[in-house]
Amino acid sequence: MRGGILDHRITSIRPLNAPREYEVKCRLAYGGSTIVATRRSTCQKDFNKTWTEYKTGWTTPCNRWLGLEALHYISNQRSATFDIYVSGTGALVGQYYYSDFKIGDEASGYTLSYIGHFNHSTEASGNGFEYEGASKHINGQRFATWDRPDPSGCAISGGAGWWYGTDCPLTNLHKKFNTNASASNMVQWPDKNGVLEKVHFMETEIKVLW
Repeated sequence: MRGGILDHRITSIRPLNAPREYEVKCRLAYGGSTIVATRRSTCQKDFNKTWTEYKTGWTTPCNRWLGLEALHYISNQRSATFDIYVSGTGALVGQYYYSDFKIGDEASGYTLSYIGHFNHSTEASGNGFEYEGASKHINGQRFATWDRPDPSGCAISGGAGWWYGTDCPLTNLHKKFNTNASASNMVQWPDKNGVLEKVHFMETEIKVLW
């Protein structure tokens, strides 16, 4: 399947070693990629879901989450790139990429890992996975939810499932779109200059490099 930058297709796939098929949304341009998550501030449905919901995924009229189980199998087929697109206040509009990206299995806590990272050559955002000090970085960290919290309680205090370090990161794309909330409890991401801005839209994708 091939198409333009705005062309998508809902289809079923069965990644290598996966126990079943998964229904996914594919972007058809640039060799194809699988949508992991889509969120927009016009839809205030939050991502404060259970472990089981994050594991299996969900789709609503205004947001989508692929599911950790499918993401694990897709990312472990071959080398994969994870693409984050964000737009929001100030100069926040652009993309950031993580290469050799993988999600571990459930026994590992769906640990997130990557080897390289780089921004878009002409339309860049910042590196939110490594914003602020190393204790807030999420490379090598386990996923946590309110019903399976991390040791620091960030999934509970932040109100969203995410990968957490020993300190709670401000750059959590699953927090609420809430301009009345404190800065630590709303969706934020750094722009290309490292300035933290409010996010109005985000989409993440994974591309397997065959």
